[in-house]
Amino acid sequence: MKEILFRGQKPDNKEWVYGSLLESDDGKKVIVVKNKNFISKQDNRGWYVNAPCYEVIPESVGEFTNLSDKYNIKIFDGDIINWVSNNPFSLGEKRVCKVIWGGSGLWWCYGLSYPKICIGLGELISNEKIEVIGSIYDNPELIKCNFKELK
Repeated sequence: MKEILFRGQKPDNKEWVYGSLLESDDGKKVIVVKNKNFISKQDNRGWYVNAPCYEVIPESVGEFTNLSDKYNIKIFDGDIINWVSNNPFSLGEKRVCKVIWGGSGLWWCYGLSYPKICIGLGELISNEKIEVIGSIYDNPELIKCNFKELK
């Protein structure tokens, strides 16, 4: 079963919060953190939630891909991953890419290292060497770097 999970950064301290995504009447993005005391109910005025809710930076919101890296770290939209190519034409080459939503149920890895490629995330997951190394929000310097500059 697909896990529906979002994350976003709180504006005051950039801390990540995880849970369900809501949009308030005034357009603010809110993450509702699920916990054992989570209660929701509906009446003629709308839904009521008894759980911690946090406003988040809209641009930081990312959905869980339902895939994890080699350390079992969940992969989200906006993450930066590295991996070693198992393609016969580029066998062993190290790659860096960011995870993006492509629509129609597809997650893509857009290459940040040369050569720039776009490949389906599902195709890469079979490669046990995938690792989340940051996100475009926490580590913007990784977007512009060459993989050789990383350890």
